[in-house]
Amino acid sequence: MPRTLAALALAALATTACTEPLAPSAQATTPVRFALSLDAHAFLPGSTVSVEVWNQAALAARARSGDCVIGRSAAGEEIICPPGVTYQPPPEPERFTFTVDELAHGFAIAALSIGRGEAYEIAIGGRAADGCNHAGANARGVADRDEITLADLDVYQTTMACRPAG
Repeated sequence: MPRTLAALALAALATTACTEPLAPSAQATTPVRFALSLDAHAFLPGSTVSVEVWNQAALAARARSGDCVIGRSAAGEEIICPPGVTYQPPPEPERFTFTVDELAHGFAIAALSIGRGEAYEIAIGGRAADGCNHAGANARGVADRDEITLADLDVYQTTMACRPAG
């Protein structure tokens, strides 16, 4: 794992800067349906929230390159990996977008990229209720059935120093 905050931030950029689409699982003949609920009050009213779904293949690809760091400067991009690790951009996750109003009533997604018996990770994120920070929630597991309920997910929030308006 990267040992500094800067390396961690660059690694996060590496996982979001990929251009290869997420290939549906070979096992996914019908989508796995996820019913999710979380505290919508944690998000800025009127904003949108994104939901990313990572399948088992994407999680494995992300893990293989997780110790690599991408640096960007005026000179260009440089990818630095530990000895023996070759960087391979992971596929893009399956993405969904919801309004905060939709979150308040619970929401569901049908993930075409997840096959039954396959590991998954779901990342939910958007603008926090204070209008400055980021709020989000994560869920990980194995799709052991066709319909999975993820109730009352814990929402986290970043704590940046926000300037007051005006």
